[in-house]
Amino acid sequence: MKFPDSAAFEAYRADPALLTLADLRDACIARTEIAIQRSALN
Repeated sequence: MKFPDSAAFEAYRADPALLTLADLRDACIARTEIAIQRSALN
């Protein structure tokens, strides 16, 4: 997944629909890696 900025990423992570799936996510996903890349175009 890609987000245009950190505010969009934080909004995604705070979405109530996503939060209701947290237990299911924890049961299905062993590990998540987040890579933050700063674009040379900014």
